[in-house]
Amino acid sequence: MPVTRGEMKQHNDESLRGHIGGLDTIRFICALWVVMGHYGAPPLPGFVDKSNIVGLITLGVYNNLTSGPAAVIVFFVISGLCIHYPYARGLRNPDVVAYLARRYIRIVLPMAAAITIAQWADVRLALFQQTILWSLLAELVYYTLYPVLLWLRRQLNGWTPIILIAYVAALMVVATDPSAGDYPSYGVYLNWVLGIPCWLLGCVLAEKLCQVPDRKSAPFIWLWRFGILILATICSIARFHSPIGYPWTLDFFAIAAAAWVFREAIYFRSIAPPRILEWAGGWSYSLYLVHAIAGNFLRKMLVGQFASLLGWCMLMSFVLLSSFVFALIFEFPSHKLAKYVARWIRGGKVSARASTERS
Repeated sequence: MPVTRGEMKQHNDESLRGHIGGLDTIRFICALWVVMGHYGAPPLPGFVDKSNIVGLITLGVYNNLTSGPAAVIVFFVISGLCIHYPYARGLRNPDVVAYLARRYIRIVLPMAAAITIAQWADVRLALFQQTILWSLLAELVYYTLYPVLLWLRRQLNGWTPIILIAYVAALMVVATDPSAGDYPSYGVYLNWVLGIPCWLLGCVLAEKLCQVPDRKSAPFIWLWRFGILILATICSIARFHSPIGYPWTLDFFAIAAAAWVFREAIYFRSIAPPRILEWAGGWSYSLYLVHAIAGNFLRKMLVGQFASLLGWCMLMSFVLLSSFVFALIFEFPSHKLAKYVARWIRGGKVSARASTERS
């Protein structure tokens, strides 16, 4: 559906605020992919015959369609894009204190709430290894390093040298345990090193999007969507059916993911993103945090009730509802608090400068 005049005005206003249409849709789909990576895709009908090669291949491919780790890599790319986009034009410096306060409050407060609820619900959500929280620790590291990375980008006149160094460092991390199958297999101090090339690719996208005129189109978008799904499936098949684990594949998958996200961002400049998915993307962080807690809780209450399609739908509905309620109670207030604190810090600095000038 073409964008209306009002929607285009909204798009232009959002561009000035650093918002990119369509990214929340991708966030929600990726969060849903993580959920299905943990709990499985919708069960296939019983007529798929496991006794022949065609049925086995069908089931094998289908079970690898929902690669949660690949979705996390897309999260990293989008995170780098969103962090750098407001500063990409002119490479201006952020107000470091206000910037860090805003990022930390948005991440840490809902995460602390989820950890507390997980303990009450008897769900293992330890900091920060072998749970979903490893990626959030990595995000906090990237947020903290960003002002330094931005300074380096200016000194080196581009992101390319930094990304090349990041890929070399990531490969060195993988070499410490080349047989590892899971992406976060290297501990608190090294997992973030493995993921930083993916995040930096998002920073590159931010600058490219600033240079692309609004009238540019993104043809073959569905081919890109199917292509990225196929690549993610191949990475999953390699992880579970070969010696090639996620640490070897996902950093290179990130290059294709970044190219795909770029085309989605261009595409949604002329096509209005689905409103319901954009809305759901606004609480995708809560879905990421809460899905294991909500799903495990329901499974304990209704043991053995989720093998059917109806049971799967019940499980997913409960997870989505629980995540939205969590967002209402914790995520949305943390966003408001983060904005308030950032404005307060910036306002205090402006007042201090004004007082100094008057004196």
